[in-house]
Amino acid sequence: MTDENKIHILDARAKAAITLSSSDIKPGMILAHVKGEDEPRWIAPDMIRSSQTRHPPFEDEMRERIIRLKRKLSPVRPISYKMWEDEFRRDTDPEQEIEIWEAIADIFARHGRTKGKKFQAELYRLLFTCSMTTEDHVKLTFPATSIPPHIVAEILNEFYQS
Repeated sequence: MTDENKIHILDARAKAAITLSSSDIKPGMILAHVKGEDEPRWIAPDMIRSSQTRHPPFEDEMRERIIRLKRKLSPVRPISYKMWEDEFRRDTDPEQEIEIWEAIADIFARHGRTKGKKFQAELYRLLFTCSMTTEDHVKLTFPATSIPPHIVAEILNEFYQS
């Protein structure tokens, strides 16, 4: 296995980092910074733990940005403003996280606004997956069934070029 094909996975059962081939990344796994580890590790989403609130309630521009996100993504993420804000207040860098979500919302609005619920749900899952991993990993593992391959390619290009 060459170095470029090696990945570091945090194995929940063994409670240790292990090195495997990049082909061993399972759908849904995300690349995350893990407390106590020097490098990012691939982890299963169920290993993510909520952090403490790190920032005070947002004001003015940040509030407006969150309101726009909530409005654009309400068909697929119908949560309250309070929940949106709470999640961002727990982030180390809420500005950066909001920028990622704005990219998700903008691409979602361009491609999903006039589509049916099944397409919208898959588009949201695709964009959320993009926000958590590399383009190559998405190409290898994302099971698109409602979005045609040429549209998936267009969306990946838009997301990773933004």
